[in-house]
Amino acid sequence: MAETIRSLVANKVIIEDRQITVSIGVSELGKGESLDDWIKRGDELLYLAKKNGRNQVFSRYPEA
Repeated sequence: MAETIRSLVANKVIIEDRQITVSIGVSELGKGESLDDWIKRGDELLYLAKKNGRNQVFSRYPEA
């Protein structure tokens, strides 16, 4: 779903003569994991997507 959103935004003309893109970090809440840790991981993934060229989706599931 995140990749679909990223693609839709990248291919839509929102502002004439400007390309708008999004970077998305996706994380899944692991069993017994705190909400703070879950949000922190998603935020880290978002910044990895930006650091690695933007207009990307990065995801990682919690380690079991």
